[in-house]
Amino acid sequence: MQKHIFIVRGVSNSGKSHTIRYIAEKLVIRYMGKHKNSVHTVSLKITVDVLWGTVRAEELVCVITIDYAGKKIIIGICSVGDTPDIILEKLGQLVDFGCDIIVCGCKGIEGDFDKIFDTILDTAKGYDRHTETTEHKKDEPDDPVDEKVAESILDSICNLIDDEFGLPKGRDTFIHP
Repeated sequence: MQKHIFIVRGVSNSGKSHTIRYIAEKLVIRYMGKHKNSVHTVSLKITVDVLWGTVRAEELVCVITIDYAGKKIIIGICSVGDTPDIILEKLGQLVDFGCDIIVCGCKGIEGDFDKIFDTILDTAKGYDRHTETTEHKKDEPDDPVDEKVAESILDSICNLIDDEFGLPKGRDTFIHP
């Protein structure tokens, strides 16, 4: 499988971390049930390993592993992305872990954004890169989930997973406990 990195870009308090956590939660929910195959219902095994932070913390670095029919996909989630040093350390852990797909954030502060973005690109060599930008609306509270960005990334990741596993696409193909 070709490796992919999805970078959620935005200014301070635009919802990058919340959007990334939303993506992680939706991935776990989507793949924790049983999948309705055209012939029978099959089980997918999903595990979540927290490398830094806690499951309920705003800032989180974790790995979601999905096993199906002898294949495994490892997804790294990194909602920490304010400085190049932190990005290098946390993103490096996910690359070293062998993640097939990584979702991370990048704060768009004038001057710092290019430095942080370059750090991400240097750390994730060989990954196909996808970038989405969160937008903070003045009438919303700080750090809202940008559902448009989250759903776009989720659809892309789910298509990659479903293609790799040979599963039919569509949210209605899952039976949740």
